Amino acid sequence: MDVTANQQEGVGVSSTTAQPNVLTDDDIISEKLIEEKEKQLHEQIHTKYAALKVMEQELKGLKFQVSQTVAPQRSALEHLRKKIELASAE
Repeated sequence: MDVTANQQEGVGVSSTTAQPNVLTDDDIISEKLIEEKEKQLHEQIHTKYAALKVMEQELKGLKFQVSQTVAPQRSALEHLRKKIELASAE
């Protein structure tokens, strides 16, 4: 067999010539799209993380306010309860 017969049968001849490390336009576009998507995701994560930190600070402040207002109310209620018990005992 000669070379043309081998080519027709597909023996020893590659149908596509592989060129490593050569990017096509589609590959470049795909990479740019992936990079843009990653950038958007990082921005969204950063935004949501910042919002979460703000909410944590607000919650911390609210917990502090509750502790400041609940403790005096609790002691006032305890005082009233004791007065009622003393009045009932007499």
